[in-house]
Amino acid sequence: MPDSPGLKAEGEPPAHFATQSSSILIPGNVRNESISRVGEVDRFTVRATAGQVFQLAIAPSGQLNAHIRVIAPGGRFLVNTSSSSALAPIFTASTAGTYIVHVQAKNLTSLGQYWVGIESLSTPSPDARPLAVGATLDGRLQGSIQADPYRVSARSGQRFQIDLTPLSGLNTRIRVYEPGGRLIVNTQASIARTFDFTANMTGNFIVLIEATHGANVGRYRVGLRFRA
Repeated sequence: MPDSPGLKAEGEPPAHFATQSSSILIPGNVRNESISRVGEVDRFTVRATAGQVFQLAIAPSGQLNAHIRVIAPGGRFLVNTSSSSALAPIFTASTAGTYIVHVQAKNLTSLGQYWVGIESLSTPSPDARPLAVGATLDGRLQGSIQADPYRVSARSGQRFQIDLTPLSGLNTRIRVYEPGGRLIVNTQASIARTFDFTANMTGNFIVLIEATHGANVGRYRVGLRFRA
């Protein structure tokens, strides 16, 4: 059963609450939305393949204490949590289909704006930049929930070194996911650092760079080399 009032067990809001028409969340896109009416429930959809792994990110602002649910086809809750600050729950689509994301005020009365976005962690999002061996790329984190994905094409057994240099006082978090979405690197950097990983399979590995705090913005430089 849900842990707060306002939604039925199968994931649909009761008739006396205002539900916005559905908007599609596309991996790589970040949206600025708002809860502007008491009892409002914002509804988004996510199209997924079986086994696809996602990171849903949301950052409320002002007085909004947001309650977030991710609902699988059939009505099972995959995410069911509240926060007045930025959070980024991860969930896996067990079956192919359309998944529903509900955002509402936890107490059903507070109003405010929020940012919401989603990234695919098992397959590259459309905005993932290719990071080739020998390349050095500049990036900038400028949104409260922005995460920059990079795609590394690897063959099984190859060993890599990632060079990450935060600039402008930026504190960064870097994660590496193998094809299928398993996390193999998860660490932070506020100064220039290197990170190693070995590809245990052939495919596209995802490198995700984000600020360690939602309000932390700035530039960084990332590069990739083979490791002996």
